[in-house]
Amino acid sequence: MSDDQFTKLFKYMEKRFDAIEAELSRKADAAQVDSVLNALDALADGHEVEEHERLANGRELGWYERMLIEKLSADPRTKAAE
Repeated sequence: MSDDQFTKLFKYMEKRFDAIEAELSRKADAAQVDSVLNALDALADGHEVEEHERLANGRELGWYERMLIEKLSADPRTKAAE
């Protein structure tokens, strides 16, 4: 193999290795994106659970408020002056 052929082969292989390294770097970035998406999914799931808990707490608080109003309105000592 002549020096010219060796140089051409070396440049070709160097170019191919650079392309492979670039592809591997991009795939690592894709893995990072997947990691971020998984974290966002976990946050969204947590938010959904918190939203359901907040709604349940609001309904329970509303029930207690209605019961308190009902009890206070039935007590003659709490009747508003008319």
